[in-house]
Amino acid sequence: APRGGELLGRLRTAKVINDYGPAGVPLLLSRGRHPHSSILVPARRTAAGELAGRAGIDLARTAGATLSGVAVVPPNFVSGSEAAMADAQVAAAWLREEAAVQDVDVRRKLKRGNPVRVLGEFAASASLLVLTLPELPVNPIRPGIVGHLVRRVPSSVLLVPATT
Repeated sequence: APRGGELLGRLRTAKVINDYGPAGVPLLLSRGRHPHSSILVPARRTAAGELAGRAGIDLARTAGATLSGVAVVPPNFVSGSEAAMADAQVAAAWLREEAAVQDVDVRRKLKRGNPVRVLGEFAASASLLVLTLPELPVNPIRPGIVGHLVRRVPSSVLLVPATT
């Protein structure tokens, strides 16, 4: 996976995603944490979140891995209400229900904070983080959540295309 200084790392990350993303197939950025015994997915009720969640469920079922779903709630000063916490609980419950269909247990986690920091924190103990491929092209100056996570997490990252 792309490494280096901050700017060089951002450029490399954007290049890898922009070069291979249009192929329309999952992109695995491996960090040598195979076999993937613990899989982390975001618990979000968005099209991208649900796609990553379903891919993580399929992988956990196939590999016999543990699956953790993290619902990130924005800080109080950003969200301003407890509605965001309720939405996160609904997303985590949805992930658990989807996984139950395939007889996969989900460890649900809810945490308030910055999505890059929260997912990065949980990815430190996972062997694989599953995310949806971001909208292309990725801008190295503003790489978005996925671009930041690809650069920062120690786990392998699987980027699932939205066309799957």
